[in-house]
Amino acid sequence: MQKPSFTERHWRNLLADIEARQVIPVVGRELLVLPDNGGETTLYELLARELLTRLSIDKDRLPPDYDLLDVTSLYLQDPANEPEDLHHEVRAILTSRSWPTPEPLKKLAAITHFDLFVSVTVDSLLEQALNEARFGGANSTRSLAYSEKSQLQDIPPDGDAAGPPTVFQLFGKLNATGDYAI
Repeated sequence: MQKPSFTERHWRNLLADIEARQVIPVVGRELLVLPDNGGETTLYELLARELLTRLSIDKDRLPPDYDLLDVTSLYLQDPANEPEDLHHEVRAILTSRSWPTPEPLKKLAAITHFDLFVSVTVDSLLEQALNEARFGGANSTRSLAYSEKSQLQDIPPDGDAAGPPTVFQLFGKLNATGDYAI
């Protein structure tokens, strides 16, 4: 039996929930779309390609449509390779230049009925998009991140909804200690 498609009623209900601030967007790497040689790619595809070069990984050992997980997994298969090198290289790549704000994030950030966002990426592009869309580029978005190594930062309680928009980075945030998941 086929499931019914998303109906007009479903859309009305979703929009009502957004209006009531009952929806929390979960943002992944798919929204991190960037221009690339006349086309588009994601930040994480760019990271995979750059890591391939920086870590001297044999591309022939990867599937044709490899991604960041494939590259990191192959790198870690060699016991001589240091896992910390992955964090150092990812941090070096992400901090080596200023990344443009992806269009999908700009559009999402412009929806002012979203106050809390959960990010499953380690970059700051969602925070950047919110600062641009809502604060003219000023660093006013609250950024919280899961951390294994330090005090856990938790999502604020409902009573704190009047504050600035908040991004909670579920897998940590890019930092010098490598306290984030690649």
